[in-house]
Amino acid sequence: MKQRVIACIFPAFGMKYRQFNPKEINGFEHIFDNFLHRAADVLPIDPEMIRQVHALSVKEIEDDLTKHYLCYLNNCTISEIFKLAGIHADYAAGYSMGLFSALYHSAAVSFEDGLLLMHHVCTYAHEFSGDCDYGMGAIIGIPFGRVIDLISELGYSLELADIILENVGIVSGIKSEIESLFHAARQRGAIDTKLLPVALPYHASWMKDAEHKIGRYLSQIHISDPQCIVISGVDQKLIKTADDIRTEARTNVSHHISWYGTMNKLIELGVNTFIESGCSQNLCMFAKNFSGDFICIHPKKIRKYYDLKAATWF
Repeated sequence: MKQRVIACIFPAFGMKYRQFNPKEINGFEHIFDNFLHRAADVLPIDPEMIRQVHALSVKEIEDDLTKHYLCYLNNCTISEIFKLAGIHADYAAGYSMGLFSALYHSAAVSFEDGLLLMHHVCTYAHEFSGDCDYGMGAIIGIPFGRVIDLISELGYSLELADIILENVGIVSGIKSEIESLFHAARQRGAIDTKLLPVALPYHASWMKDAEHKIGRYLSQIHISDPQCIVISGVDQKLIKTADDIRTEARTNVSHHISWYGTMNKLIELGVNTFIESGCSQNLCMFAKNFSGDFICIHPKKIRKYYDLKAATWF
């Protein structure tokens, strides 16, 4: 069997959420509850609300921060299960706000510091976003270059916040402009458009003013050199030092990102095993659109490839 080069990839809160049956991943509920108690010790989190959402008894979460908290908790729980089972990643990458759980996975920050960092980044983003009715939206089915051209033609202030695939882009900005752009994109061949459940223009220059406060907070927490290489979502550079992490965490929310570039970088580095480390299946679905000799495993299917007790790959 060829040597496995592993990347743990961490989804963001806006991605489709699914519940885990405890029988599917042994130990999930116990580890999740432990993290939830630790989270409630440092932030005003309602554990019962989180549990209800996690059990899918509450369908929608109104509060943006609660969405972030739940995603971080899930991602870190899966991360911990893999570590305890002897799965050691060569690389880690977080999609959007999945960055913070990737930093925890790489041991660059503690669970509490990663959670608090994410909390402060989101809080500062809200402070500096202004009073406009902002949003983010996905355009599916036309090249991202054409989306940029459309924004320019319409004279809008929208920005291409993320390139997920060659034909899937995310735009940030004023919601009314996004909806108008959707109409123009469908006329140009887009097969689908949809607003995301996000109230802020993340990964765009509207967030630029938040960088100073984020940087100041980063100087107050302990950050270590990562134990596995983290890939930057902003410029796809290899993050190997604590200073690199400070730069990435400070600029992530205010700069365009590229999951398309991140995945291609990991494939270029020889990754042949991607593990989606969270309660989403989106990143594995996206991976099907990339060329390369690799597999992408969702935690639900990990037992098909890895013996969790014997700590060996099949």
